[in-house]
Amino acid sequence: MEARELVRVEETIADGRVQKRYYLTDNGRVQLEELKRSVAGKITFLFDMIAPDLAGETVRHPMRDRIEILKSRLHETTSKEETLQYLDHFQEISSSIAAGLAMAVEKSNAFESAFAQIRAAVETMEEYDADRVVEIFDDFTKQIFETSETNHV
Repeated sequence: MEARELVRVEETIADGRVQKRYYLTDNGRVQLEELKRSVAGKITFLFDMIAPDLAGETVRHPMRDRIEILKSRLHETTSKEETLQYLDHFQEISSSIAAGLAMAVEKSNAFESAFAQIRAAVETMEEYDADRVVEIFDDFTKQIFETSETNHV
């Protein structure tokens, strides 16, 4: 950073030891502000895409809201590279959301089947035992999550 003239270094001796202090140069301040704007834009974009409802918007349909946010961002772009970055971010986020939803559907289907099996086990109990029902439930739940984790590793 010193070679790129982003910082300047001042050395002093205190208590017999050399101390270095780093100071931003004017060029360093400019670079830092550009970096802040770049990172802030990406963080804002990510936050808007993942949690538009937390950003104060009323969520009608999550994907429709994300598309509107992306469209707004694309309208503000100033270069092909910036546009391609936004499109890449959107694609990554959409893929991640799709994978999460697919996993949720898979687990929901597994729980639906498990509930039917748990119900059958409760119906056939000679003597009702709530602790045993919880044990059966825990066994099915453990099996569902272990199967899910094994399939997605």
